[in-house]
Amino acid sequence: MLRFLPGLLLLLLPATAMAQSGRDCDGYLIHVSVPDGFCVMPFADNLGPVRHLVVHPSGAVVAARRTAPGIVILRDTDGDGIADLVTEFGHGEGGHSVAWAGDWLYFASEKAIVRWRWPAQAAEPTGEMEWLAEGLPYLDYGYAHNQKGIAVHPDGSVYVSFGSASDNCAPGDERAPGRLPCPDLETRAGIWRLVPGEGAGEPWRQERVATGLRNAMPIAVDPRTDRIWAMGHGRDALNRRWGWTNEESALQPAEMLFEVIPGSDHGWPYCMPRWSPEGTPTLVRAPEYQGVADPRADCESKTLPARVFPGHWAPMALTFSTDALPEGWRHGAFLVFHGSRGRRPLPEDGHYALFVTLDSLGAPLGPQRIFAVSGQGPGALRLSGVAIAADGHLFLSDDDHGRIFMVRPGAPIER
Repeated sequence: MLRFLPGLLLLLLPATAMAQSGRDCDGYLIHVSVPDGFCVMPFADNLGPVRHLVVHPSGAVVAARRTAPGIVILRDTDGDGIADLVTEFGHGEGGHSVAWAGDWLYFASEKAIVRWRWPAQAAEPTGEMEWLAEGLPYLDYGYAHNQKGIAVHPDGSVYVSFGSASDNCAPGDERAPGRLPCPDLETRAGIWRLVPGEGAGEPWRQERVATGLRNAMPIAVDPRTDRIWAMGHGRDALNRRWGWTNEESALQPAEMLFEVIPGSDHGWPYCMPRWSPEGTPTLVRAPEYQGVADPRADCESKTLPARVFPGHWAPMALTFSTDALPEGWRHGAFLVFHGSRGRRPLPEDGHYALFVTLDSLGAPLGPQRIFAVSGQGPGALRLSGVAIAADGHLFLSDDDHGRIFMVRPGAPIER
């Protein structure tokens, strides 16, 4: 097994790219730090477990929330950078993901995908709720991974991620061979596409697009290329179950960023992405499937990720930058991580929002940079969502602390 030096994260996140010490836009000390050229404000607090975000063209910030009724709509009516009008909305179930496209607000609960008409010029959603899909894969025990991520393509189809029902498709919670074929892959552990029915009132069709994904909650469409990107969570407990050292288990397997390509197979549960300081994506055989002579477990035939990150950082959301942002931040993607709980007994890590530059074809280019981090240590920031408004203001949600931060171009006021 590979060994890693204590300073390995400096190879991943160069010191020159680190976020600066934190003062909010009004000049007061704040524990969240952002780069020079930006300042941060506490936009809203006491919101409960808010997850994915979207900003409606009216300026309203919309957050999915894991408690009923499922959605929180926030408005800053007096322009002071703080939400002063908070409205609960939804169909009565908590959820994880929200999106807006083509005059519709989309919401993913753990069991269904629904939408409401919300024209760009309207102040609030209008009309009756429409069901796109219901009875989606759900379990109330074990790993479950019931939270769905959604992204709406310009062609009107909706991409939905279904997480696996297990950690790595092995029975129980101890060392054991994995099941082959893995039954999770039939209805879960992948990304599906919902396509509108051909006629009015016809049900939406479902088709699987990508498979071999343990949990791919973050999913978004790059508006420059219309390509769909997602991030995947790796599995857990390689130290406890398979005797890996704590240091190795804390970093492996990698979390990954990948393009959603029709027919792609990303390897789970048979193969795992491996992280290294050099950042070269590779796949290795999972210990549950070592020695298995079956083409379904052949890692050479699987789809490699575009970029990998240290294990257990828990990617939660991503969005693509716009020309409203300052120069140097316009062509890329913002990735937010919840931070690791799976590195035990080693300290947590990965509580970051990162920026990854994209080339002209929309592929990751060069090293990633830290965009937001807390100076109060592990657990002080549990990022869960990210969205960008038309004016270039960027919003970050924190579900553990029930907060949304606003990051805007400009320097803090000197105090």
